[in-house]
Amino acid sequence: MRYRLGDLEIDEDSFAIRRNGALLGLEPRVFELVVYLIRNRTRMITKDELLDHVWHGYSVGGSVITRGISIARAILRRQDVIRTVHGRGYQWVAPVSVDR
Repeated sequence: MRYRLGDLEIDEDSFAIRRNGALLGLEPRVFELVVYLIRNRTRMITKDELLDHVWHGYSVGGSVITRGISIARAILRRQDVIRTVHGRGYQWVAPVSVDR
């Protein structure tokens, strides 16, 4: 599945994010985080759910999520795509088009 947001293309099949066709380098967990938020964009995702589904239950602290969100926003060059619900979790709020 591919998601489009302006000049960004997020391609699950090739595990890549491109801006205007140029591949953006990003950590695999951050890619998984972005895709998980987009797939579930109709609702707020708790930090515990992110730990379960993105970090697969590994014993990591909540700061790893904060770091991942920060990196995602920087790579995407958009601060407005992921909403922080303080003390609870995160939600993808930017409209995306979906190519199957």
